[in-house]
Amino acid sequence: MTGSLVFIDQYAGLAGAERILLSIATAPEIRQKWNVVFALPENGWLTERLEAAGVRVVRFPGSALHYGRKDLGDVLKFAPGFVRQVVWFRRLFQETDAELIYTSSPRYVLQAAWACLGLRTRVVYHVQCLYGGVVRRFVGLALRSHKVVSIVANSSVAEQWARSLVPLTKHVACLPNWICLEPDNGAREPVDRNLPSAIDGESPFRFAVVGRLAGIKGQDRFLEAAQRLLTEGDDAEFYVVGDDHYFEPAYASALRSRYSAQPRVHFLGQVEDMSTLYGRVSCVVVPSREEAFGLVAIEAMYHGVPVIVSDIGELPTIVDQGESGIVVPCDNVEALVTAMRRVMFEPRLRHRLVANARRKVCAEYMREPGVARVRAFLEALSSGTEPDNAARGGE
Repeated sequence: MTGSLVFIDQYAGLAGAERILLSIATAPEIRQKWNVVFALPENGWLTERLEAAGVRVVRFPGSALHYGRKDLGDVLKFAPGFVRQVVWFRRLFQETDAELIYTSSPRYVLQAAWACLGLRTRVVYHVQCLYGGVVRRFVGLALRSHKVVSIVANSSVAEQWARSLVPLTKHVACLPNWICLEPDNGAREPVDRNLPSAIDGESPFRFAVVGRLAGIKGQDRFLEAAQRLLTEGDDAEFYVVGDDHYFEPAYASALRSRYSAQPRVHFLGQVEDMSTLYGRVSCVVVPSREEAFGLVAIEAMYHGVPVIVSDIGELPTIVDQGESGIVVPCDNVEALVTAMRRVMFEPRLRHRLVANARRKVCAEYMREPGVARVRAFLEALSSGTEPDNAARGGE
């Protein structure tokens, strides 16, 4: 081992970024090379999974900031704890002899960069989400630090976003995300009791939207389309899956207030047993307004669930229109309703989408080559060779 590889995340939930970091931090091929330490500000799903895999987890003093869009007032609230966090991270890096810091957290990347000053430790920032406004400017400032030696983008869209923030000399690599869940074989009981029961036959048709409850994820458009279908007598059920504790409580509360009384609309909250969920729904809708990648789409595609996605970010690249999924204009409820009805009532279309989607995910978005590319990339940084060449060699 050459030293420690320290991961930093801003919360211990089970969103897409956390699942990707978990798959890297627990991968045997990564842990053979580095002593892995994971720093988190709280306990939760991610903490439990890491500790169960034998990864050391340390907890640091976090920032009491809400999730979602920030303004200048939020930055001022963030400032008082900044120095304390820098000092805490520096002690951790010294104690662990940290070689590389790996994070996708905009909340702590600048502190990590400052804490590295005078040490051999360097920072890698993994772009999992795109940010605007104050957060974008803050992240841009952090990424221009000489201690941030490389940026990993999870898609071509994320790569463009990252390159817009840093000088041309800063290294940016595009390493697409990968499937993080195992397929459900139908032989086990679900961990979550509130999951829908196993599907018997084709009725009712079950649509699901999966992701943190936040405006950028577009659950409101999904529910508007659901209301249209129910009002017009379509035999369908609708599931909203995602955590509403961290992100935009007012948005989540408004959705529940308006739609939870509908007899065929179900808010499941956080679901850990995602493989079983994908095995028990008929179609997954990804109506995002912003999306760097779209991990939910490839998870559903891999598990044999047809997908409908908005034409945002990397989603149209992941989903080939009419071949491995259906792409609809963002915020266009009429187009979404039409697409949902097509998936409901055209079985040949469903079968084609499912078959093509599984093939595409298996060819382009599997875990083993994905993690191998990350390992080759990190080894190149460690040895001082060209990361892009090493990443290609890991394919």
